[in-house]
Amino acid sequence: MVLSLARVQVSLCYALALLVLSCIGVSGGRAKPPEMIRLTETHVLRFVAAAEASADFDARQDAEWLRFGKSDTSNEKVVADFQRMITDMHNTFARTHGFASGDEFADVMHTLRILISSTDTKTGKWTGDAELVAMLERMIGELEDPKHPTYRRQPPAARAGAIAQKREAIESLKRPRFPENLVLFDAHRDRIVAAMAARDARAAMLVKAATPSK
Repeated sequence: MVLSLARVQVSLCYALALLVLSCIGVSGGRAKPPEMIRLTETHVLRFVAAAEASADFDARQDAEWLRFGKSDTSNEKVVADFQRMITDMHNTFARTHGFASGDEFADVMHTLRILISSTDTKTGKWTGDAELVAMLERMIGELEDPKHPTYRRQPPAARAGAIAQKREAIESLKRPRFPENLVLFDAHRDRIVAAMAARDARAAMLVKAATPSK
């Protein structure tokens, strides 16, 4: 399965931002890593309505991260205040669009991304995402290799958490955690895929616009 350029650009930018923040103890506004959840039709319809707007939200959050990077990140109060602000931003955006919290919105988007990449476009059957599984396994190998720069960059606790999260993601990709999600996804496939594509295209455009020209 080929990953779209927009999906790769957005995923890499988001992952890099979270890596930098995790090294100084900031979670990026989440109380926990995103996880697969049991979806409802309300989840799906609200995500479809909010998907493109979430790209603009991410751009605003990126701007805050850049400003934060220029502040005194060794100051615990500065870090704590930034964490609260980012969490409030996540929750406000999510609640504006009918979600209980920023975590719930992120879980819904995470679950839908896995469904998009792990189901056959014609039959709707679960296929898994072999390419993404291979990439995650490679990343785990780097995190477990004392000679690799990735291993040395992260403190033990952060490294263990990253490994556990990637292993959980691999299991989720190999088999559906909530088979009933497949029925719901199949019923709304076209709308979900179109909404996610529009979100990723806008996110990629905003990333490009914010990148200084050489």
